[in-house]
Amino acid sequence: MKRSKIGVAIMAFFITLFAVGCSNSSNSSSNNGSDKYTTYMSQGKDAASSQKYEAAEEKFEDAHDVKATSESKAYADQAGAMKDAQEEIREYEFKDALGELNKAANKTNGYSVMTKQAAKLYKTINKVQDHITHDINPLYKQAKLSYRDGNYQATVESCDQILDLSYINGKYYKKVKKNVKHLRKVANAKLNGEDVNDDID
Repeated sequence: MKRSKIGVAIMAFFITLFAVGCSNSSNSSSNNGSDKYTTYMSQGKDAASSQKYEAAEEKFEDAHDVKATSESKAYADQAGAMKDAQEEIREYEFKDALGELNKAANKTNGYSVMTKQAAKLYKTINKVQDHITHDINPLYKQAKLSYRDGNYQATVESCDQILDLSYINGKYYKKVKKNVKHLRKVANAKLNGEDVNDDID
């Protein structure tokens, strides 16, 4: 009888030990997932602060894979919009960039750092777009019309007006400036009676 009670006690002891072990393992696994989420979110925030939005988007998505929260989803979407805006700015697609920046700036539950970055960049690109639409494009259109009509002096003068604009040397006007300088060079060559390749954008 005693042996039977000892056997039952030993069995109960091992069952308890096994249950505690499983519980600890489960807690450890849960804590590990939470740690990974925190790490990925932190890495995403660091990347976003450095304006490395592609890396930020990846880290926020990694965090979302570990633990799907509204925060990780919002941050990933916001970083994605900033990444797309960066790409569109590089391609001089300012109207499209403004759409993505607006999306990022107004993202519900977005990361405050990216919200501020988006709002600031939106203001800058909006100003660039305004300059191109209202200052540069009318002058450039006039320069091309003058060139088409064979009035090369007027073409040069319109190009000079663009190149004299106070902001034309800014980084967002490089493509425009290059096109204007090319048109001016071709028109000037025509004025001097030179035979030139006149492919004009």
